[in-house]
Amino acid sequence: MRLEEKLQTIYRPHLPVMGNGSAETIKELWDNFIAKDYPNDEIKSLLPTKETMRGWYEILTRYVEEDGAIFAIRNFNNWASGSNKDDKTLRRGFLNETDDNYSFFYTDNFFAAYFEKMAIDNYVPEYEEFKSAMMNRKFPARYGHYTHDEDEKAAYPIHGELAKNPQFVVKNKKYYKISHIIDAGENFYDSERNETLTITDICDRYCNRGDYSDWKNDNGEYYSRHLTMNSEAKKYIIAHFLRFACPLNYILTPSPRHQTLEKKVKRNDIGEMDELKYYVIGKFKERYEDLYEEYLSKLMLPPNYFESMGECDIYENIPIGLRYYSNSIADDDEEEPNQVESTSYVKSKKKVNTKVGKISQDDDFEQLFKEYLESHNVRSSNSQKSYISGIRKIKENERFSSYDEMKRHVNEIISKYEKDGEFYESIGSKSRRAYINGLKKLQEMVNEE
Repeated sequence: MRLEEKLQTIYRPHLPVMGNGSAETIKELWDNFIAKDYPNDEIKSLLPTKETMRGWYEILTRYVEEDGAIFAIRNFNNWASGSNKDDKTLRRGFLNETDDNYSFFYTDNFFAAYFEKMAIDNYVPEYEEFKSAMMNRKFPARYGHYTHDEDEKAAYPIHGELAKNPQFVVKNKKYYKISHIIDAGENFYDSERNETLTITDICDRYCNRGDYSDWKNDNGEYYSRHLTMNSEAKKYIIAHFLRFACPLNYILTPSPRHQTLEKKVKRNDIGEMDELKYYVIGKFKERYEDLYEEYLSKLMLPPNYFESMGECDIYENIPIGLRYYSNSIADDDEEEPNQVESTSYVKSKKKVNTKVGKISQDDDFEQLFKEYLESHNVRSSNSQKSYISGIRKIKENERFSSYDEMKRHVNEIISKYEKDGEFYESIGSKSRRAYINGLKKLQEMVNEE
């Protein structure tokens, strides 16, 4: 299959359903999630084969040596601090051309999803096809929600027909996060200067956010900004690109919004846990052998980076108390998840009682909400079911222990599900109305109380 066709059908084959589950230790997470086999699925494992990893490694390490190569930098994908969420401070897909025979564009982690999905599918393109897609601005920078100001000046596809969704987070119970093993934004060591930088430091020094007006369409084809770059900047950009884009630096973990942890870790996300990363580094050395060691040597890591890690076995029994769950975001005409069998957790990470009494309380509120809808001119049975389904799924997504807790926070969460909110693109198009209308009716009900 040609790369162009693969990118157009990147969501096929579908990833295995994540399901509800748990892992008490790091080893359990590796065995039962990260390295789990799926014999009955088209995708048999979430870890690519060694042959696939070698194919991608050879493509990327060859590409970074190309004259005129165009790289991706994961930065400036959020509004600038103090900008009051000014869309003109976003830079996803924005191209920077340098006088040192290379270019780069800014993006976010969605760019990595294309590489991870192709690798999980054990697909490796022809080198010339990949090179052409990157250098001719055909490879998507990302997918999903975008702003008009970004779309105006993005030189690389950021949405639409040229930027299909690989579907790691979708409505049919797949809530995976692409977790980088070696952080793509930290610990870039320059031996000549004996200094260690972050990607923020690097961008501040060589290629800052700039002003929206800096990007101009001088050639009549696309917008770009010209930068005079210090010759040493390229080595940082290459190391970042190899960390960011190479599948040898990824694992899939449960999405942060679909997990709870007993152990306190950075960002409350198992994918950010240092001990898990150390364990995975050891397992990747076993699985991918010399290939992985060679890859690590390309990343500008500090010389003492691995000294304190030890063997991966010392991490396998570290308790994590992970619970993950898939809270299906189904279309209105799809089967609802079984409420009794689903497990919810409060935000304090303590398990919520899911026995009959708790379910009865939820049923009582849903009946009350149905009566409120009827009294406010929402009399269609299908509409009532749609609205109730919407608030039920939001309650699960936000991990509220009860509808009473959800009501107290309704004003805080409603923006997440509207057009500019963080969950908008992850919701199936048929479900968006149910989510938003259900929330708004709940908000009206709370205000009237």
